[in-house]
Amino acid sequence: MSNTQRSFFLIWIGLMGMFSTVNAQFTTPGFDSPTFNSPYSRLGLGNLTTRQNAATLGMGRMSAAWQDPLQANLLNPAALAFLRTASFEGALFAQYTRLLGVEGTDVAWNGNLAYLSLAFPLINPLNRMLENRQTPFNWAMSLSLAPYSSVGYIVSAQAEIPPMDTIKNHFLGSGGLYTLSWGNAWRFKNFAAGIHLNWLFGKIASNRQVEFITLQSPYHNIFVDDTAYRGLQWKGGLQYRYDFKTTQADGTQESTGKSLVLGIYGQSSQSFRTDSEVRRMGVNNSLPDTDTVLNIVNQQGTGTLPSSFSVGMMYQVVNKLRIGAEYGQSQWSQYRNDAKPNEQLYDTWHFSAGMEITPNYQSYNNYFARARYRLGLFFQTDPRVSGMKERGITLGAGFPVIKPRQEVSWLNFALEIGQTVPPSGLKENWVRLTFGFTLNDNTWFFKRKFN
Repeated sequence: MSNTQRSFFLIWIGLMGMFSTVNAQFTTPGFDSPTFNSPYSRLGLGNLTTRQNAATLGMGRMSAAWQDPLQANLLNPAALAFLRTASFEGALFAQYTRLLGVEGTDVAWNGNLAYLSLAFPLINPLNRMLENRQTPFNWAMSLSLAPYSSVGYIVSAQAEIPPMDTIKNHFLGSGGLYTLSWGNAWRFKNFAAGIHLNWLFGKIASNRQVEFITLQSPYHNIFVDDTAYRGLQWKGGLQYRYDFKTTQADGTQESTGKSLVLGIYGQSSQSFRTDSEVRRMGVNNSLPDTDTVLNIVNQQGTGTLPSSFSVGMMYQVVNKLRIGAEYGQSQWSQYRNDAKPNEQLYDTWHFSAGMEITPNYQSYNNYFARARYRLGLFFQTDPRVSGMKERGITLGAGFPVIKPRQEVSWLNFALEIGQTVPPSGLKENWVRLTFGFTLNDNTWFFKRKFN
């Protein structure tokens, strides 16, 4: 094992440890304050994450037709087959949210691990080059870890119930779900197909306290619902790249470096399982006294995640330009969850467009001319509230890092500026910054020969 490969595994183990720490912060049950405040995360499975790398985030969240020989596509598994080197990637994000309501405004900060990914071709291109052997077939594999959703909210609401009392409801929640994904992709010439097997897991803690304001020495009602989720899902994808060519004087065709990529990925509706703990208590702070009315542990249940698809197109000029658009739908009306039997979600759609330019990738005296600059926009609907929309613009940049043996790695930044707008009620204006890195090594599965 080379030093670079050892570094890959050491970084992976270190970040897995960091992930465990971060995950513990999100899944602490009880009445501890969540790490962030997003009231809409109380609905459904919480705030759904994009699960994309920093490069695609900077281009308006496009992923269906995005492919790169040095970086992995986390959503369309077919793009793995176009990798030419082992790629280890990771990212962190920080988000600032401003909540706008009728009664005033509030701010919240949120940060977490964005993703970890290790992808590599199982047929090393260096072997083909040294053996002067060309083959139209390629096979690649990946392992990735990313948050699926996040939950964190603190909400209070007061209501009059004459002639009994004035009551105040306190809602508090924390937790989140994650996906561990194993991917495989196969390519024949310029056509690729791939599949992801995803293990969904995590825990969401939801608590509600009903406080009586005017009654003397009342018992406050406390409702605690802690639910663990798990399930195995799959996702499939396809990509086709058409290379534009010119005919030479001798009749042979030569690539122009320009191509058009078509991509699609999706999944059918799929099931998951739940394991819930339900507690109902009455608490009297003046005595003090606690009366447990209901305590159910290991309550088993099932649920259904929606079918979805995304389709996109991208025109690209090697090391100069990428520009494209994407559209997708998710049938969240199929969603079902025994842990929340009365909850209804709504079908969604999304549209994104973006571009990437590289001023001069061969520049030897201007480092920033070799960087990749990205711009994009996106529109989408939210499944949790009928008519709620999310829109935003994205900016990004990728800076090359030259390692020994002239291998290129990347530092990627993505800035998303967006707004979540329901038909009525609380609005969210937010800014999210994602910092990602890519480490590349082309010595994996390299056959060394000694004479």
